[in-house]
Amino acid sequence: MKIRVIRRIVTVIIIVGICFWGISQKQTYTNLLSEPNALNKFQVAEFPESLMQSASDQFLHILPQSSIIIRAIAVGEKDYLFHTNQQTVFVQQVYQGEGIQSGEKIHVALRTGFSFRDSFDGKLAELSFVNEMEEGKEYLIFLDKKIDVLRKNDQYDVYYVADSLIAPIFGYENRENVVVDVSGNISTYVPYSLVSGNEFFAATQSALDEFMNIKRQLLERYPR
Repeated sequence: MKIRVIRRIVTVIIIVGICFWGISQKQTYTNLLSEPNALNKFQVAEFPESLMQSASDQFLHILPQSSIIIRAIAVGEKDYLFHTNQQTVFVQQVYQGEGIQSGEKIHVALRTGFSFRDSFDGKLAELSFVNEMEEGKEYLIFLDKKIDVLRKNDQYDVYYVADSLIAPIFGYENRENVVVDVSGNISTYVPYSLVSGNEFFAATQSALDEFMNIKRQLLERYPR
């Protein structure tokens, strides 16, 4: 009996010790996104042309069936959480759905979000093949549903974007897109610094042209 009690006490001491050690080390952790242009230290994946037909069918036929479709202005920088990220937007117009009103602010969240992991190529950032929304710019956004707030201090309602091969967010203004050749590579990851001005990350010019064609059709369907 005494041996069993001693074992439990030792176990508790070890667990408490590990907790205290973890707390003491927390201050030494590096916030990878605290520095200016932090994304330039990472690589992002370009969308392969082989999947463009599936993407086209999904965007033009399935996305219009999304629960909520809005036009909104990005009004804040993106917050990065564990395997999720969210950004505040100011709703300009509601094309479809209920529960959201023009003139209100909401948080738009991505399920796949932003995750960091190491590979032989370096650190990889998962951005769902679509660049971050630029503050002050308008976007067509396809949403799924309202969810519980992701942080206790969230001021606005949070909505997940609709499931899609890429993040279903399309800017009403065009951005200059660059295609980085990955034809000789095993993966389609490229340095973010080379495509930081892009709206879409596409592996070929043909794939990028199709992205732009899809975007044009969607913006014509949901005009400003």
